[in-house]
Amino acid sequence: MPRIAALLVGGICFFVALAPGASAATITRSFAPSADSYVSSSLPTTNYGASSVVRESASGDIRRGYMRFVVSGLTGTISGVSLRVRAETAHTSGFTVRRVTNTTWGETTITNSNAPTISSTIAGSSGAVTAGTYVTVPLTGIATANGTYSIGIRAAGSSTAVLDLASRETATPPLLQINTTDSVAPAMTMTAPPAGWRQSGQVSYSGAAGSAAGDSATVGVEVFAGESASGSPVQVLSATRSGSAWSVAGSPLADGTYTARATQSDNHGNTTTVTRTFTVDSVAPVVSLVAPVDGAFVLLSSPVFSGSAGGAVGDGSTVSVDVYA
Repeated sequence: MPRIAALLVGGICFFVALAPGASAATITRSFAPSADSYVSSSLPTTNYGASSVVRESASGDIRRGYMRFVVSGLTGTISGVSLRVRAETAHTSGFTVRRVTNTTWGETTITNSNAPTISSTIAGSSGAVTAGTYVTVPLTGIATANGTYSIGIRAAGSSTAVLDLASRETATPPLLQINTTDSVAPAMTMTAPPAGWRQSGQVSYSGAAGSAAGDSATVGVEVFAGESASGSPVQVLSATRSGSAWSVAGSPLADGTYTARATQSDNHGNTTTVTRTFTVDSVAPVVSLVAPVDGAFVLLSSPVFSGSAGGAVGDGSTVSVDVYA
């Protein structure tokens, strides 16, 4: 079951759903390379940008791999970064991943002669790899926000053994996987109808909508018969937020008490839910004026007016009388 946090604001209860067993929700987004290639020390002017593999070897003909990723659409806080690749050949030492600060190298023009420098700091290591398997390498210091990032891949160890990793030209491209965490639910409220509202006719629902990055553009509204949001809703509505506000008109409701439940989520699964109970009443109070009688002559300068008043639930406690000359 998901954990639920309840917040009381201005007499209205907000419910925020959190990921099971956690204080914040975490999602993973994967990004395929926008470019990848490798370079060869034995063929310093040859480009391998169209190759189906990103090839590495540590000695002899030294080959180094390059990948570039464009990261966008992230919200929340980055809590983990990893590289997932498919090994096409086995390698007893595996490979290391390092940062490349240059992000403008060309996939079809990069060669050993013009390749950018690969950092000496290792961001992650694979260990031994087996042919035909996927390898996931946790990385540090590679991606910190939305942006463009380059990495260099070098074979570990000192052997001449060749390691081939599937390139983006295959059906199994490399993936930069980024975990983001977000515990903040959308700042959504419902201000209409107001609590205890009584009125006839069509009911409109509105309020403030969460508009932070990752917040859904839609606020869902369910209307239930009775004083709680239980059972099957009698109306299901959807409002598309406009900036930081939302509104939607429902169909006319029969007289009675209803509870509206508005819900907005974000892309991390955090959800804000607000409920509001109101009454639809299309029957006007039954009021009569019996004194003075119609057409009577009144000798008093301050005549007394009297009659019957509506006493149904929701009828006002006062009766107003207007006198015209």
